Amino acid sequence: MIDSTKLKYKKFIDPRSKTVDGFTEGFSGELLLGTSPNGNRYIIKHTEVTDAGNEFVASFVARKMGIPVAKAHLLTPNKKFRCPYAVAIDYLDGLEFVKYSKELTDREKRDILAQFAFAIMLNNSDIVQLYKSMGRVVQVDFGDSFNMGGLFLEAALRSGEKEIAQDILDRCRSSFAISVDCIDFEIPELSRPLGMEPDEARVIMIDAAKKILNITIEDMEYLVNELMNIYPKGVAMNYVSAIAMLQRKMETL
Repeated sequence: MIDSTKLKYKKFIDPRSKTVDGFTEGFSGELLLGTSPNGNRYIIKHTEVTDAGNEFVASFVARKMGIPVAKAHLLTPNKKFRCPYAVAIDYLDGLEFVKYSKELTDREKRDILAQFAFAIMLNNSDIVQLYKSMGRVVQVDFGDSFNMGGLFLEAALRSGEKEIAQDILDRCRSSFAISVDCIDFEIPELSRPLGMEPDEARVIMIDAAKKILNITIEDMEYLVNELMNIYPKGVAMNYVSAIAMLQRKMETL
């Protein structure tokens, strides 16, 4: 967790709006650019109550799975933030939009398939945003993942209504369980632009997905402890429950 008082902030204007054709801003509200005393830069999401948890957990799990993403850090509350739940995401320079084609390298194709597999696993309802960065294909924006979100949950968390919030969290968990049960990685429309056979692509996706089995009980405990620095325990437990569901599912594929 990062001490939010140690960062300097200014409004963030995404450079991709000038360099990437068709790029539009997301739905995470106003973003900030945070800079640490040693010059590290972070994208700060601080408006939606579940963005912090979704981004932090997704980043942690992806990196444990060997999937290239920016590292995310929870932030202590700050009066500059619109809600008590904020996340700092490592700023990635020089993002280059990825165009799916047969000319991509084998490494890039495998990265793309792994990223789509990961998005499917998290039930990331946003568009999968893939860019090249430092020789890898990275995914950005996990704000709409784990079926954790929605106006009712936001209202309950903001109001401190614990029983109502827990009821909504239970529904989020049940909804996520349904999405996990449907995972099969059968996406022929993704493999064709890459010049690959659907069965070949599916094997690569399953291989990438099974690496979620690398998440240990100690990792789960770490996530719970970190999340409980800002969230109620019920929120933290929903995330580790989601990871456990995914692990059980991947054992069957």
